[in-house]
Amino acid sequence: MTSFRDFSAFVFQPIFVLETGFDKHFIGKGERSLFLSDVGYAYPYLKLDARVSSIRYISLWMQLRDVQNKALKTGTIFRPNMSLCIT
Repeated sequence: MTSFRDFSAFVFQPIFVLETGFDKHFIGKGERSLFLSDVGYAYPYLKLDARVSSIRYISLWMQLRDVQNKALKTGTIFRPNMSLCIT
């Protein structure tokens, strides 16, 4: 498990924020996330955050890792992609 985590954010107007990096995500307040676990590996991601008046739209693209025992025994690691949109 790697401990490297970093991100870069680019602000386009006061409405759009584009963020890219290698980290984990928490959606919601508190320790636990609504959709994503806080006990996972960090992963590469691209995130678009848009706010228009009181509406916030988050689009998150991730590349995850399957680290189950069967994948490690064969020597291949499956890298599924995930897309998550929250309004």
